[in-house]
Amino acid sequence: MRSFVIFGMERTGSSLLQSLLNSHPQICCEGELFRVGRWRRYMHPIARIWQHHPLPYLAYRQLRARLLTRKIVYGFKLHTKLHSEQVMDPTGFLHAVQRKDWKIIHLERASLFDQVISAMAAAETQRYFGHNRGPEPTPQLTLPVDELLAHLVSASSIRQRHRQILAGIPHMLVVYEDDLADSHNWPATVARISEYLNIPAPSTVETRVTKPWGRPYSELIINYSELVELARQNGYDV
Repeated sequence: MRSFVIFGMERTGSSLLQSLLNSHPQICCEGELFRVGRWRRYMHPIARIWQHHPLPYLAYRQLRARLLTRKIVYGFKLHTKLHSEQVMDPTGFLHAVQRKDWKIIHLERASLFDQVISAMAAAETQRYFGHNRGPEPTPQLTLPVDELLAHLVSASSIRQRHRQILAGIPHMLVVYEDDLADSHNWPATVARISEYLNIPAPSTVETRVTKPWGRPYSELIINYSELVELARQNGYDV
């Protein structure tokens, strides 16, 4: 069974990409298999064992997907959170799966500022990509300025580490702003990934995943201009 992993940070559009890929008739793409929080509490000790030894669990998930979906390509998402890893040795893991002929899709967001603002707003409102129900609320958020800079530093460090990890590993880069932000680009993005996975492009691409907000963050966040100025003063593009 052909396999791939979507590797990146949170708030980079991975839920949208997963949904788009699942609209392909030959692809089964699961979510964050190694996020401990997806399991009931009594399963956390076992989940942490999987984080240290992920390959046997992945083999099970592949077999399960093949039997249940009859699809020929399997994938999942592997995130690095701002404060934690989902597998204990991401470098060793990616080298190991690459030796098993897995394909690696590196998902990034060009703007670290937008990525961090998105994460902070989601944490404040508990409104996430694809999990929205009912009419959009109209909050006026004030995000902590000191936390913004700390998150930017952390996200920048993680991005640099990801690039170092992947420097010696064949992979495909997908950038949220270029490939996912505009729905007109979705067919070309899925077609490019399909070619990378050596399968035909689908005739149509669709998703039910929606953005958390229909309005820009500049309208949602009261102190947005202050956050922008702080980011610029510290060398971050906005």
